[in-house]
Amino acid sequence: MASEQKKIPFKKLPWLFKKAYTEKSLEKKLLKKLYIPADREFVAAQFSADESDTAKLRIHRTEYDEKDFRRLKVLSKQIKRQKGRVNLVPLAAVAAVVVGIVLAVLMFKDPLAKRALTVGLQKITGAKVDIASVHVGILDASVTVRGLAAADKNAPMKNIFEAQKIQLDFNLTQLLKKRFVCQNLEVSGMAFGTDRKTSGELPGAAKKASDKGLGDSKIALLIKERQKNALEQGKKIVSSMFESLNPQKFLDNALKQLQTPAAAQKAQDTVAQIIAVWEKRPAELETAVNDFRKSSEKVIGRDYQAIKDVTELKTVLEELNAVIKDGQKLVTLSDMTVKDLQKDGKAVQLAAKEAFNAVKKDTDFVTGEINKIRSFTVADGKNIFAQTVKAAAYSALGKYYPYAEKAFNAAINLNKESKKKAAKKQKTPQAVRRLPGRTIQYRADIYPSFLIQQMLANGTGFEGRIRDISNDPDRWGKPVSFSAHFDESAFFESKRTHSGEGLINIGEKLNYPLLKMQYTGSGYSASFNPSSALQAIGASVLDIAGVPSFEGRAKIQAGIQAERDGQVGIDADFNFDEVRLTAASFEPDFISRIYNASLAAIKNMRFKIKAEFSQTDLNMDVATDADKIFIAALQTGINKELSAIKQKALKEAQAELEKYTGTLNEMLGDFGSIETIVMNQKQAVDMLQKKLEESKVEVIKRIEQAGKDSLKDAAGSALESLFGW
Repeated sequence: MASEQKKIPFKKLPWLFKKAYTEKSLEKKLLKKLYIPADREFVAAQFSADESDTAKLRIHRTEYDEKDFRRLKVLSKQIKRQKGRVNLVPLAAVAAVVVGIVLAVLMFKDPLAKRALTVGLQKITGAKVDIASVHVGILDASVTVRGLAAADKNAPMKNIFEAQKIQLDFNLTQLLKKRFVCQNLEVSGMAFGTDRKTSGELPGAAKKASDKGLGDSKIALLIKERQKNALEQGKKIVSSMFESLNPQKFLDNALKQLQTPAAAQKAQDTVAQIIAVWEKRPAELETAVNDFRKSSEKVIGRDYQAIKDVTELKTVLEELNAVIKDGQKLVTLSDMTVKDLQKDGKAVQLAAKEAFNAVKKDTDFVTGEINKIRSFTVADGKNIFAQTVKAAAYSALGKYYPYAEKAFNAAINLNKESKKKAAKKQKTPQAVRRLPGRTIQYRADIYPSFLIQQMLANGTGFEGRIRDISNDPDRWGKPVSFSAHFDESAFFESKRTHSGEGLINIGEKLNYPLLKMQYTGSGYSASFNPSSALQAIGASVLDIAGVPSFEGRAKIQAGIQAERDGQVGIDADFNFDEVRLTAASFEPDFISRIYNASLAAIKNMRFKIKAEFSQTDLNMDVATDADKIFIAALQTGINKELSAIKQKALKEAQAELEKYTGTLNEMLGDFGSIETIVMNQKQAVDMLQKKLEESKVEVIKRIEQAGKDSLKDAAGSALESLFGW
């Protein structure tokens, strides 16, 4: 016996079959939407007259078997998919809403667009943006902006730029597809740096903190190091150029051949030993002579003529003999001292003679070496300007590289974000169901979500054109291309002019580099100071005297190409006129004078820079004609004064040699002082001894005279007593 089928209650039927219908509405809402006769008959059979209202039909069954229930459920879905005719009431409501929206758009589109554009530009510029009017044309698919002026946030009473009119024509069809496609964007009446009547500072605008970390990347640190190395190399080149004219270099190079240092040191050692022996003897002799002088002056200074008594005279004579005896001892001592001094003096003279002979020989040697210089030539100095220019290029590169690096990374990230969004859309495709039929292929949809096909800008002294600005150049098939010309004299006191053209490719499939640009500029006032450059990179103080500073007016032609892998190449030509080159003075002074005079001879110079760098490495080559001009002027200047230079070099070399004998001369002076003291004391002893001998002779004469006088007096007294006188 077959099992009993499952029953499903009426309440679980789709809502379409739970309602009551009139015969007309049943036909319109249900039966008319079923195209298979059997289905129509099946559904119609389910409805019968309602007991409470015979004008209406409804289903009276309380339950269904599973097969009929599923069939009714499928038929309800088919009925729902069938659209009926237009319902005028809802249609009228929708039309009213649409008309309201259209009227609102027509009334408020321009003010809203003006407000949105003003707010957006103010966020970008960080200062006030004034717009006279904005008109959005829906039917002609255009936007017109008049009287736009963007203030400079760093100079609120100045405008960064003004534009009298901006005309934008867009593709309305693409806009309905949520894409902004602009066929033409034209900016006319542009002006830069104009004055404002009111301040352009935004109320309450906080100043943006300066970027931190600029210049801290590996390549930025490498730029600083290369700049420092270029300046150091320039200093080495300057020093090496004048080695042949530097007396100290002669002495340093010939140090092993010079006799003066060893001879002078030997003489100093000899004289020092002798002076040590004589350190106390002059003072001891002087003390003994002073004591002898005191004792001598006591007897020498007496008035012998006044002494009448022979006995007293004899006493004085004894005193004189005692002092003379002491004097003879002192004379013997002084004679021995002088003899020893003369012996040591000969040793001192011999040592000094050997030292001074060595000085003479070395002077002759240095003189011969200096006289070998017949003319001045430069070998190592041929690239001094290349090093200076390289340092200047590194200085400029270090200043602007962090910003270029940020722009490069921004371009790469912009493309990555675009690709991520595209990939995300591809990962979640929407299933599209369509009825069977014929497939017709139209042309490929190449429009990205943002595209400006052409942008033109012009004004006094300015003209520019940009093509194919898009967020997906791979889809559009073209990179951004641009060209521009700008004459600053139309707005500023500057006489600079700029012209450039190139392309930017943030796509991955197009066969173009990330950036390729050709630039020409003139009227630049360029300058470079090595000391200031070192301070700017925070380098320790270096001796870079001789590395030239320069200033002048420059014309630049440069080509730049950046690849997606971070490789950047720069090829630039610089032509300078009105050049002024100077260098800090250095030793020797006369070389520094000629060097600066040779620098002044350069009025024009040209150099080429070729640089290649990535985010981890940097290489730069510099070639210039300035080195050739400078070296020719330098060689002419030095050769013209070569005779005077050689004389001065010889004089300085001799002075340098004499430094070795300076200490010896001082020692010889000390020994000479010893000789003077000893000889003076010898003379003093001899003089005192002579005076003592003279005094002795005088006393003896006085004694003899006094004896004669006594005899004469005694004889006279005897005669008087004899003859009774």
